[in-house]
Amino acid sequence: MQAKTYHKTFLFILSIVILLFVSACAEKESESLTPDRDVGETLASTLGIQPGGVFDQIADLKDFLVYDTTRVGKTFAENHSSRYVTVNKTYDNSLGLWNISIEKVRGSASTVPFAHIVRRYTLQYRNTEGYAQKYYVTGLDTARIVMFRLQQASGEFKTRRIRHMLDSLDFSWSITEAHKPYVVLNGNYYKAGRDTISGWSRVRTSDHEAALTLSNLIIPRTTQANFYQGITGVITGSLDAVVNFISGTPYDETTIHRDAQIMIGSGKGDITLGTKHFQADLYTGELLD
Repeated sequence: MQAKTYHKTFLFILSIVILLFVSACAEKESESLTPDRDVGETLASTLGIQPGGVFDQIADLKDFLVYDTTRVGKTFAENHSSRYVTVNKTYDNSLGLWNISIEKVRGSASTVPFAHIVRRYTLQYRNTEGYAQKYYVTGLDTARIVMFRLQQASGEFKTRRIRHMLDSLDFSWSITEAHKPYVVLNGNYYKAGRDTISGWSRVRTSDHEAALTLSNLIIPRTTQANFYQGITGVITGSLDAVVNFISGTPYDETTIHRDAQIMIGSGKGDITLGTKHFQADLYTGELLD
């Protein structure tokens, strides 16, 4: 009889402990899931290399800042963590610029991470007098300015928490000090798309637009795959999103606008959204918790 009483008491205490644990987790989860965090996640993927974000396009660009232009295709195959890469480039003599098409597949559609990235660019090398030249190094003249612009883009990606479909992408960049070991990048970046975000026991969609300004990003001119760890500078801009919850308890603010400042350094992006701060891994495109 006494053993049964002990057993019932033990089960009662255990049930209370479990209830308190679940309640604490639910409270922590509720505190963790906020509109700011979802904006941070979207901005992190907008920046990341693996998802095909800003720093993936910078990776494309830096592989054309090499003295031996015959190595460009081989450099792409060596440095991009992709299962499949194709690079096609043709020179337009009348306009003095390169038309470049790149397609990359990372992983497979049934795994995470996965990305299918298609980009079409124009690139123009300019000499000391500001005129177009065909190659990065033409004769004894190394290009001083490089103009890099997106013409067309499509793609999708998956990370551990986000599935993204790209709707629209646009940017125009200028690179100065192109003949030096560290080049300087300035320009804009606009992306629109839909994220399906899973996590915190909830699933939601985010239809969003990110408008960013890249200010004096200092980029090492190197063929190394970890080049992004040496980039410094500031990215500012804003993100607007409309969030719909497919499952789970929603937060109150579902039409979202946030101004952002992102400090770049050591392979990370420190994201400031008002009083909130997040840190993004520039390679994976995920937040570092």
